[in-house]
Amino acid sequence: MIVLPLCILAMAEGTDRDYMEWLFREHYRLMMATAWRFVRQSYDADEIVSESLMALYRKIDKIRHMKQNSLRLYIISTVRNTSLNYLKKHQRMNSQFFHVSDMVIGQLPSEENLEKKIVLSEELDQVRIAIRQLPERERMAVQLKFEMNLTDAEISEIMGINADSVRRYIYRGKEHIRLMVYQEEKSDE
Repeated sequence: MIVLPLCILAMAEGTDRDYMEWLFREHYRLMMATAWRFVRQSYDADEIVSESLMALYRKIDKIRHMKQNSLRLYIISTVRNTSLNYLKKHQRMNSQFFHVSDMVIGQLPSEENLEKKIVLSEELDQVRIAIRQLPERERMAVQLKFEMNLTDAEISEIMGINADSVRRYIYRGKEHIRLMVYQEEKSDE
């Protein structure tokens, strides 16, 4: 049994609420599957679906008259955009990257490689700063590829571009990171 989200339960009784209940029950699996491609936790996916429902409700006059295929595409697009905004808002990608890189540093033998730990930590900090300075598309492609370990095909689906464009964004992002990190090292010498 599917439990209605609070955003629908809070609506006043009437045709709008009835339509949103129908839309939610009819497209729940589609919405969850779309959100699940971006986040792998059910709580996050539920939150994305709820936020998407609120966005859809704001466009109820538009979506009410759509044909089934157009409506499904519109729902997918809405959930995808909500998911990307959710990821940005919660900075999931950065926090996962920071956690993993800190774990790697912590696994180095402590006494004999203290200097290596410090150097590695500084290099990771420089890479983190460089990633934040990348243009949005490059940053997103690099983060999805290296922080979330997604394939080019998965990234192309998330970003709504073809796989060749994904590879170009990743290549450019890596080049920009390399230039930023090594340019700083040259200027420090």
